Amino acid sequence: MTAIVTPPRVLLKHIIHDWDDARAIDIMKSIHRASKPGAKLQE
Repeated sequence: MTAIVTPPRVLLKHIIHDWDDARAIDIMKSIHRASKPGAKLQE
């Protein structure tokens, strides 16, 4: 998976539920790696 550039807040409410748990975890890990310190995940 390629890392993505993220804004200060990432809105995932309407995205993550479409994936199985394993893939959702991969997505969240990728976002975490690409995020700047202090970035927030917002519901």
